[in-house]
Amino acid sequence: MDRSSAARGLLLLSGVFCLCVALAGPLRDVPLDDDWMYALSVRHLLDGTLVIPEFASPTLVAHAAWGALFCLPRGFSHSALRLSTLVLAWVALALLYLIARRLRLSPKSALASSLALLACPLFLLLSFTFMTDVPFLAASLLAGYCFLRSVQDESGGWLLAASLASAWAFLIRQPGVLIAVGMVLHLAWTRRLDRKRFGLSAAVPLAAVAAHALWFHFIHGQTWASARYNALGTLSHLSQPAGLAVDLTLRLGAGVLMLGAFVVPFVVALLAAPQGGKWLKSKWSLPAALALAFFVYIFGPLPYSPDTSGILNSYGLGTITILGAAQKPAGVFAWRWAWGVLTLLAALGAAYLPTLPEGTEREDRRDLLAAAAALVLPAAPMFFTLRFFDRYLLAPAAFALLAAGWIVSRRPRSDGLLFGAIAAGLLISLAGTVDYLNWNEARWGAAAAAMKSGVPRDEISAGAEWTGTFAAESNMVRLRATKSAAQIRDLEWLEPAKESAYVSFAGEPKARQFKEARTVVYYTPLSRHDGAVHLFKTGAHP
Repeated sequence: MDRSSAARGLLLLSGVFCLCVALAGPLRDVPLDDDWMYALSVRHLLDGTLVIPEFASPTLVAHAAWGALFCLPRGFSHSALRLSTLVLAWVALALLYLIARRLRLSPKSALASSLALLACPLFLLLSFTFMTDVPFLAASLLAGYCFLRSVQDESGGWLLAASLASAWAFLIRQPGVLIAVGMVLHLAWTRRLDRKRFGLSAAVPLAAVAAHALWFHFIHGQTWASARYNALGTLSHLSQPAGLAVDLTLRLGAGVLMLGAFVVPFVVALLAAPQGGKWLKSKWSLPAALALAFFVYIFGPLPYSPDTSGILNSYGLGTITILGAAQKPAGVFAWRWAWGVLTLLAALGAAYLPTLPEGTEREDRRDLLAAAAALVLPAAPMFFTLRFFDRYLLAPAAFALLAAGWIVSRRPRSDGLLFGAIAAGLLISLAGTVDYLNWNEARWGAAAAAMKSGVPRDEISAGAEWTGTFAAESNMVRLRATKSAAQIRDLEWLEPAKESAYVSFAGEPKARQFKEARTVVYYTPLSRHDGAVHLFKTGAHP
């Protein structure tokens, strides 16, 4: 790898990333999506105690420690936590670029893969949260880079570094331990597994699993999420074969199509080149296309977010937890024909991913699979857990972009269309991210106004983030005093005991006793007109 060209690529990548951060304006001191529950761990840690909230299902230890580190200079804030994720987002982009260069991608193809990750709406939006997805991706990519170096250089030191990164990933989310499993399987497949390499691959992650299990069960204590969601919920899901089969079909089909959507720029670049459609003649292309066509016929086009709980949805980007989503300005995200076109291109992308150029060297296949060991296998549990969210595809999406860049670097393509399509995707993702940050800030401002006017904060319905921040812990303590973990319903701990005010995108009250008290306008790049959230209160709080 030419160090000077690699440095230029990283510099350009860093410049584009910093420009996106500056345009989005990330330092909003409000929680987003589920990061309020992870922020609670940071609050407790800053007070001297490591606590996993009752409703948080990841291992979370390393995630909380990383967030607390960024809060040390000025104290706790969601802005500091957001900055901690943005640092790891840059690390993830840089690592993907370095892995691409180690896979012998050309400088342009490596840069295209990394910029395509930045343009991926899952990655860009989640980089502005304190969710675990981007930190987990950064740890996985670090493990993938170190493992690839160990494979190429026959280095025990790099293998140990990959093992440490796998342990770090596990201490963010449980599937991180599967990175070590993937490394062992890869070594066995390449007939290089011996006692020393097995120990270097598995000892540290297994020690991390054992230490965490002992601490969690005998010192910290089991949480509601670990008992009700991780254990009982998943076992109940697995015990219903018919429902499991349907879920597997939906999740596999949706996952493959979404991965195909993320590599659309590469497909466009190939199709525009002379003989660009030649790759469609692969033995895998026709069966894949037919299977995806049948899936779309049954389940419809993208997006496949359940209601508004996914990052990708027809209301914009990001999870929506307040009422009236249908009245939110959504721009291109509300265009059904646009989703139809994207679905068609995604199907082409999904059919393209399994193809490899003729004459692919065994060494190249070995190295690609080394990267897959860290990025693909840890995603396997998402097909069997109680719930499936599109953000779980972030690590496989990174590998899909690596594979796409690797394939396109060995075929005729149009570089102009490739980078043009990536730029278009980045602009759409950035617009959706800015919209998400702005309406959340407006929602929080409306709820804060209700509290200032005398409404108790635990009587304000302003979405899961508001209730979770102010009432979830006390609600769970109350529920735990009267019910077992199995008896507490999902999200029961987010239900306000009384509702005296609420925030909505809709401009009309949901019931007679509510009157509109305030409208907070926010800028959205998804529409020529500003968006707005509305605060409604009962007569008891004029």
